[in-house]
Amino acid sequence: AKRTSLTEYPTQGRYGQGVVTARFGESGGKLAGACVLQASDSLVLVTKKGAAKTIRGQVAPAMGRATQGRDVIALRAGDFVVDAFVPRPAPTADTDE
Repeated sequence: AKRTSLTEYPTQGRYGQGVVTARFGESGGKLAGACVLQASDSLVLVTKKGAAKTIRGQVAPAMGRATQGRDVIALRAGDFVVDAFVPRPAPTADTDE
């Protein structure tokens, strides 16, 4: 995981070629997901084997956009992250959602 300010991502025109958000070296790592969140938000990581871990946004280290990031969940052999999401409160009867 890593935390990168949105100001590091340039606005692109119609024919933009994309922006690098992570580089993986010899480790051959893969990107499990990306979320826009506030430092006070939580992020839930879910693994293939059913483990889940909730972390606070500020726990992810602040890093540049073209870096790999750091491990924030211990994985057993054969396990990998299948989802990363920001939990939101369920809508109440008083809302239209």
